[in-house]
Amino acid sequence: MKILALDPAENTGWAHSNGQFGVWPLRLQGAPLGDQHAKFEKYLERAIATMGCEVIATENAGFGSPNPEVQARHNERLGVIRLVAARHKIDVHAFHPSNIKSFATGDGHADKKAMVAACRRLLKITVTSDDEADAIWILELMKRPDCWPKPAEKKKGKGKRGQRSTSKVGTKKEKKLF
Repeated sequence: MKILALDPAENTGWAHSNGQFGVWPLRLQGAPLGDQHAKFEKYLERAIATMGCEVIATENAGFGSPNPEVQARHNERLGVIRLVAARHKIDVHAFHPSNIKSFATGDGHADKKAMVAACRRLLKITVTSDDEADAIWILELMKRPDCWPKPAEKKKGKGKRGQRSTSKVGTKKEKKLF
């Protein structure tokens, strides 16, 4: 399976199942944020065209930063990933940062240095940045579905006095928008 793994950020780490990896610099000094997204889209399109891709594995860290601007940028990049993937009918699989760190180091709170060291120690790969290391670990995790976190079971909610709650959503006839 051809996998493209991404650690989306201003310096987006990427790794492909063919063994190639690197960093895509997205920061454009003084340019609008939309220009970064357009540049990111071009990198994705080029990677898909030249290396092939059946699935994109990515970090899903939009909620991980206490800074709302960082959260927004990450979510926007994830939107670009999903848009390009949809255009090419490619599946997207997103991993929580703590799952990636735990898979790589055994510690869900591992720092950037630990992720780089784990690449060198466990995979015998020398990387130039933590962005590359993260992308390589996302790729390795994608290859190992047996190590993916199990989906949480849904709990049945209860209303007052032990009664099951019911939703009134969708009971009224809604106007069709399209």
